[in-house]
Formats: sequence, C-alpha cells, structure tokens
Amino acid sequence: MAAFEALDDAALGTLQVRISFLPNPLDAVALVGMRLSEHALHSWDAFVSFQPEAIIPGSADEGRGGRRRASGELPKRSRAASRSFQLDGVPAAREDSRCSHLDGVMPPDRRCRRSLIIEGGVSMGVIVEQARALAAEIARDLQPVADRLIRHPYLAALEAGRIPKGALRLFAGEQYAIIGSDLRSVARLVSRFGAAPSRDFFLDVLQGERSASDAVTAFAHAVGMDEATLRTYEPLPGTHAYTGYMAWLACYASDAEVAAAYLANFPAWGQSCARMSQALKTEYGLRPADLAFFDLFAAAPPGFEEHALQVIETGLRAGIDSRLVRRAARLLQGYELLFWDTLHEASTVQ
Repeated sequence: MAAFEALDDAALGTLQVRISFLPNPLDAVALVGMRLSEHALHSWDAFVSFQPEAIIPGSADEGRGGRRRASGELPKRSRAASRSFQLDGVPAAREDSRCSHLDGVMPPDRRCRRSLIIEGGVSMGVIVEQARALAAEIARDLQPVADRLIRHPYLAALEAGRIPKGALRLFAGEQYAIIGSDLRSVARLVSRFGAAPSRDFFLDVLQGERSASDAVTAFAHAVGMDEATLRTYEPLPGTHAYTGYMAWLACYASDAEVAAAYLANFPAWGQSCARMSQALKTEYGLRPADLAFFDLFAAAPPGFEEHALQVIETGLRAGIDSRLVRRAARLLQGYELLFWDTLHEASTVQ
C-alpha cells in the first residue's frame, strides 16, 4: 500500500499491472479493489471455521464483482454442520434444482448457474448468465451447420452399410493424425493457462485426448491398419483443417474462445460418434472393444458444459471480445463440417 500511496494522480491514472492468470492488465483501482477484497474474503474463510456467525462487509465484494446491499452488509455464514454457504440473506424459491443444495438460495437475479460443491465443506454458486446467453446465441447462429451434420451423407451411408469396409481406414488414419495433433494442442493450452482458473477444464480435455489416442489405435487395428501404416498415413487437407485451426487456437486464442469452440463442437462430434458406434456394430460387425474410441466421445463428461460456461464467463468479465468468442466457435464447427465432407468424398471415390 505504501508503494501505491507514493504514486501521484498522473501515475495512478496510467498504471497498468499484468497479472499472470488474466488476459488483460489491470489499472490501479481494479488491482487494489481485487486484492483488498481477496484479503477480506480469505480472512473470513479462516474466521468462519471457528465463528459460524462471522460476516464480512458488503463493500469487500465490490472488488470481486459483487453487489452491495442497502444495509452495507452481505452476509456469508456457515450454518452448523451442513456448512451452507449463503450468498444473500433473502431466501428465494428454489426454482433451479441445481441450486437445491443451498440453504437460502440466491434471489432470481443472482441465482446460481453452476455449483461447486466440496463434500462436507462449502458450496458456492458461480453466475454464468453472460456466457449462457452468448452460448445460446452461438448455438442459434450455428444451427444450419448442426442440421447439415445431422443429415450428413457419410453418416447416412455408414448406417446403411454403403461405405466399403476398406474405406474405414481413411477415418482411422485421419483421426490418428488429428488426435496426435490435438493432444499437443491441448497440452499447450494447459501450459498457457496453467495458473488460470481454466486450468482444470483443459486438464480434463487433455485426459480425454490421451484416452482417445489409445482407443483410435484399437479401431485402426480392427480395420486392418497396423502402427507402421498409421504413422505413415498422409492426412487429407480438408480433414486436417480442423486440427490445424485447433493448433492456432492453442497458440493464440483466449481460454474463453477455446471453451466456446469446444462447447459448440463437442456435442455435434459426440452425436456423430454415437451414430458411428452403432452402425459399425450392426452393419460391420465390430466388437465393443474396437469401438471404444467412438463411445469415449459419444457423451460429454459430467459437468463439461457448466465448466466451459464458467471459463467463458470469466473471459467475458475480463474483457474478452464476444466477437472473437463467436468466431472461434463458428470456425471450429465449420471445419468439423469440412472434415465430414472431405471424408465422404474420399470414401465414396474409393
């Protein structure tokens, strides 16, 4: 504080401080507000363990994006053994079942959209209203692409048994190249955002890519491709465009942009994988062990959507341009469609 007090008005007005886990620097007011509110909140963390009635000043939440109550106090208290975390002293109807673990749910204008629950400990809500609204707009904008993916002729041909079994090697070879590249791209994201709140989100995605790496090899073996053939396979430009853009995102995009792109793309990819798994089982006689790659992606892991929304919300609050978030989702989903178009053309030509 002494260092700040020594600065004159001109210096304070131009000061910009870069924080490792934020995409943009903070000015003096934002930095001091954030640090003082953190001090108040984390002090309360310690006191409330021994004094359940402990409260903190409502002004301490202002630096964290909170809203001060008219009374000047924003109660946060523990209630007996349940350790309920109350964000507002005004009870509200429990309209959102995801918030039912709260004893005294937030009022409608601050109702939680994601709950982080620690077993036997504190539960707190994270409001992601901006991110949820933006994700809904992106989904509406990309609905024509989603419709084309659902009706894609490659999937229809596969479900009818019209794709030659030998042509399935194209899918195996392309995915072997894509997963190998995406694995490194997501590792890059973990490295870039290792000190940011989005770290765990990318770690989860990385674990999924690692599992997919083993599973795609099993599928390749089932359709007659050994390790040497996979390593020497040359990917097609149209199918490899997706992973090329994913590498660009990993190097240059914000975590919010990447999370939005995943949120738009993963459900479409998962739906296609689920259809392929069923078709390969019924029309081509592949065993469940051969289809682990498709089953791995068929359903998003629990909490994926809410975690992605939290990453997007954090980015939007930090000043990430929503236009860039939309662009990342649009382009990645477009490259997804290009993958299937290219694969269908190459498979039917054979």
